[in-house]
Amino acid sequence: MEYLVFDKFIKDLNSAPFSLSCKLFDKLGIKYENYSDGSEFGFGYEKRYMSPDSFDGGFKNILTRGKDENKSIICLENNAYLGMKKASSELGIDANVEIALDVLAQHFSDKSKLVHSFEDFNIGYFQGDSKEANFESAKTLIENTKATYIKLKTEHFNDGYGLLDVDEKMAYEFAGEILYDAYDSGCDFLVVNDLRTFYIFDTLQKKIAKTKKRPLGENGMPVLSMAELIMIAQGDADKSQNHTDTHKTNVYFI
Repeated sequence: MEYLVFDKFIKDLNSAPFSLSCKLFDKLGIKYENYSDGSEFGFGYEKRYMSPDSFDGGFKNILTRGKDENKSIICLENNAYLGMKKASSELGIDANVEIALDVLAQHFSDKSKLVHSFEDFNIGYFQGDSKEANFESAKTLIENTKATYIKLKTEHFNDGYGLLDVDEKMAYEFAGEILYDAYDSGCDFLVVNDLRTFYIFDTLQKKIAKTKKRPLGENGMPVLSMAELIMIAQGDADKSQNHTDTHKTNVYFI
């Protein structure tokens, strides 16, 4: 099957960890076409893809093409996926929409060749407060790197992102509950699948630690996308190539 990839992201947030999925698709032999032009949605902190104002401009054309050509649409992270599914329902366009995690789980198995095994690592995964995106695919992919998967008590908590422009301190308190749950549960690092979550956990991690008045170990808590994790497992340890050089929190184990 050939897919249409939806590659739009919220403006001014670091999308590199998620756009890396396309490079991984190439590596795994997944056939796809980048439908959009790579431009960003110019939304602020409080704005989500859920806004009905974005449906026509952001989603209608790709949904129509996916339906007409019988091609599945891949969304690279949770925020885009939830917005696309909502738009499909609101616009009445019955196209098949998938999240990249599910597609990757079909092509990266426990039989896949690993150059760098994560067998000595404990990895947590944060899903977020929406349960519409597939949680099991993330767990399977992490275990396929030979890592020990750590189930977080806070895996479905609110990450605090939506509070950043309302109550910044409260946003950091919310995010801190999740990061310190990962830390206290023995995670070496955390995997997320949402651009907004990555922003608050990675870019703002020092502010979170300052608010919580507690350090996150010597090196902080690295936060990776699933694409970054699999690229590293498959041998791409160059930070400029696997995009971990774009992180604010050092990915110290590479």
